[in-house]
Amino acid sequence: MTNISIIGSGLAGYLVATEVRKKLPKANITMFTATDGAYYSKPMLSTALAQDKESSDLVMFSAAAMEKRLDMKVMAHTKVKKIDSKASTIITEKGSSGYDSCILATGSDVISLRLKQKIDDKVFTVNSLDDYALFRENLSTGTRIAVIGSGLVGVEFAHDLAGAGYSVSIVGDAAYPLNLLVPAEIAQVLQRAMEKELKVKWHLNESVVAIEPNKDSVVLECASGTKINADIVLSAIGIKANIDLAKASGIRTEQGIVVDDMCRTNYSNIYALGDCAEVAGLNLHYVPPIRKCATAIAETLAGSPTTVKYPAMPVSVKSPVCPIAACIPRTKEKLTCELTGVVPDLVARFVDDNGSL
Repeated sequence: MTNISIIGSGLAGYLVATEVRKKLPKANITMFTATDGAYYSKPMLSTALAQDKESSDLVMFSAAAMEKRLDMKVMAHTKVKKIDSKASTIITEKGSSGYDSCILATGSDVISLRLKQKIDDKVFTVNSLDDYALFRENLSTGTRIAVIGSGLVGVEFAHDLAGAGYSVSIVGDAAYPLNLLVPAEIAQVLQRAMEKELKVKWHLNESVVAIEPNKDSVVLECASGTKINADIVLSAIGIKANIDLAKASGIRTEQGIVVDDMCRTNYSNIYALGDCAEVAGLNLHYVPPIRKCATAIAETLAGSPTTVKYPAMPVSVKSPVCPIAACIPRTKEKLTCELTGVVPDLVARFVDDNGSL
């Protein structure tokens, strides 16, 4: 009987487990996770506050429920120390386990702020259920929150917090929000809508160099000299692939765990997908790519080698005051942005020199 090990219990881990079970109904599937193994959708973390949801409300299924649903074993609170690729063995703090195929779904870590001084009990990141629970515990009526980062995560959290009634200031080092996702003209419509409808205060083209204590609150000092008063800080400057285990195990890494278009690492029986994986040169932090990779891995393990083919995969920004859907061009060609429509109903089309979309 085939033994398949999955490391990581996030969305990628459970999606690939689901697809593998469909294709291999008799396989032994074992999941290793340092958490309790609860199944939830990480994208929901940035919309939960306005809905007044506790961390427990975001859990879709417990580890025990997922074990039953997928006829698998979830090794909760079990940190993997190393993968012995030659012996096809996973080494954990609780013992070792062999595998025929291993799938890495180790996710991502937050990028830490680099500051002169950081007030640890006032600065938060939200990248897991536990993070969300701790952050929520520190919110109360009238809390002033400074969000550092004006990318997708920062914008969605700022929108959610402001929608929940908190006073929000957002600091970003780009000239406009969502600068890696949409052109300035569209981003500025979002910026104005959040400012008008949600009273969000924007500090763009700014970088935070220090966070100083001020009685029960803090003061953010920007490179320009601007000072922002806040009760707590949410750092949302970005995420990076969690590649430490792969590196320690001799698996090739660059920006993420390097895999080919079949999600295979430099070891033919070790695969990777999700935030941790760099698939054919792309490290994408969205749900649609995970689904494509999960399907391809399952097909391959079932005996039908399958490559990952990414279609157009729109990203929906969770910003109800100004809904945005974006599909980022995956090309290094020089493109021209053509804008049509009337604010706020704008469409931006990126075309090449021949006018092709």
